[in-house]
Amino acid sequence: NDGYSDADEEACGTNTLDADSIPADFDQDGICDAIDDEISDVDVRDTEPVTGFDRARQKVPGFTSIIASLALLGAALAGRRKDD
Repeated sequence: NDGYSDADEEACGTNTLDADSIPADFDQDGICDAIDDEISDVDVRDTEPVTGFDRARQKVPGFTSIIASLALLGAALAGRRKDD
Protein backbone atom coordinates (compact mmCIF):
# COMPACT_ATOMS: atom_id res chain seq x y z
CA ASN A 1 0.00 0.00 0.00
CA ASP A 2 1.42 3.36 -1.04
CA GLY A 3 -1.22 5.54 0.61
CA TYR A 4 -3.29 6.17 -2.52
CA SER A 5 -6.56 4.45 -3.32
CA ASP A 6 -6.71 2.29 -6.44
CA ALA A 7 -9.27 4.69 -7.95
CA ASP A 8 -6.92 7.64 -7.43
CA GLU A 9 -3.98 5.75 -8.93
CA GLU A 10 -6.02 4.74 -11.96
CA ALA A 11 -7.14 8.36 -12.48
CA CYS A 12 -3.55 9.55 -12.14
CA GLY A 13 -2.07 6.89 -14.42
CA THR A 14 0.06 5.00 -11.89
CA ASN A 15 0.26 1.25 -11.22
CA THR A 16 -2.17 0.16 -8.50
CA LEU A 17 -0.16 -3.01 -7.80
CA ASP A 18 3.26 -1.33 -7.41
CA ALA A 19 3.91 0.36 -4.05
CA ASP A 20 6.77 2.36 -5.60
CA SER A 21 4.50 3.77 -8.31
CA ILE A 22 2.99 6.89 -6.78
CA PRO A 23 1.26 9.77 -8.56
CA ALA A 24 3.10 13.05 -9.08
CA ASP A 25 1.87 15.73 -6.67
CA PHE A 26 3.77 18.98 -7.30
CA ASP A 27 2.04 21.09 -4.66
CA GLN A 28 1.86 18.19 -2.20
CA ASP A 29 -1.81 18.66 -1.37
CA GLY A 30 -2.64 14.95 -1.65
CA ILE A 31 -4.28 15.32 -5.07
CA CYS A 32 -2.20 14.08 -7.99
CA ASP A 33 -1.25 16.59 -10.69
CA ALA A 34 -3.28 14.79 -13.38
CA ILE A 35 -6.56 15.61 -11.61
CA ASP A 36 -5.53 18.63 -9.50
CA ASP A 37 -7.20 21.82 -10.72
CA GLU A 38 -5.60 24.02 -8.09
CA ILE A 39 -1.91 24.01 -8.95
CA SER A 40 -1.12 27.67 -8.51
CA ASP A 41 0.68 29.82 -11.06
CA VAL A 42 3.20 30.78 -8.39
CA ASP A 43 4.24 27.13 -7.99
CA VAL A 44 4.70 26.73 -11.74
CA ARG A 45 6.44 30.11 -12.20
CA ASP A 46 9.00 29.27 -9.51
CA THR A 47 10.13 26.18 -11.43
CA GLU A 48 10.63 27.83 -14.82
CA PRO A 49 14.23 28.12 -15.97
CA VAL A 50 15.86 31.53 -15.86
CA THR A 51 16.23 32.98 -19.35
CA GLY A 52 16.99 36.40 -20.81
CA PHE A 53 13.27 37.06 -21.22
CA ASP A 54 11.58 38.73 -18.25
CA ARG A 55 8.09 37.20 -18.06
CA ALA A 56 6.98 39.54 -15.28
CA ARG A 57 7.59 42.64 -17.37
CA GLN A 58 7.29 41.13 -20.86
CA LYS A 59 10.38 42.96 -22.08
CA VAL A 60 12.84 41.77 -24.67
CA PRO A 61 16.43 42.06 -23.45
CA GLY A 62 18.43 44.70 -25.27
CA PHE A 63 15.36 46.41 -26.72
CA THR A 64 16.25 49.75 -25.13
CA SER A 65 19.77 49.70 -26.56
CA ILE A 66 18.43 48.91 -30.05
CA ILE A 67 16.05 51.88 -29.90
CA ALA A 68 18.84 54.15 -28.59
CA SER A 69 21.14 53.04 -31.42
CA LEU A 70 18.46 53.73 -34.02
CA ALA A 71 17.84 57.17 -32.51
CA LEU A 72 21.55 58.02 -32.66
CA LEU A 73 21.76 56.77 -36.25
CA GLY A 74 18.72 58.87 -37.18
CA ALA A 75 20.21 61.95 -35.51
CA ALA A 76 23.52 61.44 -37.33
CA LEU A 77 21.78 61.12 -40.69
CA ALA A 78 19.62 64.17 -39.99
CA GLY A 79 22.70 66.19 -39.06
CA ARG A 80 24.50 65.09 -42.21
CA ARG A 81 21.64 66.30 -44.42
CA LYS A 82 21.90 69.82 -43.01
CA ASP A 83 25.56 70.02 -44.03
CA ASP A 84 24.83 69.15 -47.68
